[in-house]
Amino acid sequence: ASGPVPALRSEGGWLDVDGRAGLVIRGGRGPLAVYGDTIVLAEGGGTGPLLVEGHCGVSADGLRELARRPVPTAGDEKVRAAVTDGHLSLFNLSDRAARTPVTLVQEGRRREVYEGEQVVTRDGLRYEARLEAASALLLPPRFTLVPLSGRSLPNGLRVEVVDAATVRLTGPVCRVRVEAQG
Repeated sequence: ASGPVPALRSEGGWLDVDGRAGLVIRGGRGPLAVYGDTIVLAEGGGTGPLLVEGHCGVSADGLRELARRPVPTAGDEKVRAAVTDGHLSLFNLSDRAARTPVTLVQEGRRREVYEGEQVVTRDGLRYEARLEAASALLLPPRFTLVPLSGRSLPNGLRVEVVDAATVRLTGPVCRVRVEAQG
């Protein structure tokens, strides 16, 4: 016996629902399916944690491009991460508190930094995530760092963002412009 046929099914890690909702699938091994007004993991979908990013006002081509972008990766397999519209989302899927590095790829010379501690790397940032058991964090970018000396920010530059008005930089000597968000 077979069930109903889905109206839509995700292919290539993304799903555009009538141009109203855009979903990018991260992790998991199965596509999503749309049945009427319900979106579910498609029949035969994989097991394991699944992270789905929601996007509004993004075309199918835009969703395809978003699905190709590098995904932040956490050192702890129970932690999932995503960057959506510049905001860093962190999810602890375990019953224990987690402290883990999260690698974020950021192209170009500029680095968007988030509340907490992070280190500049050649390819982006290594964010030090601290999450309580079964919890999540949504972090907006607080500052953008732009190198004023050299072509890029130096590897190993430590950044501590205390709040929306306070950032501390330590490590290699460099000249940096700090731009506030908003």
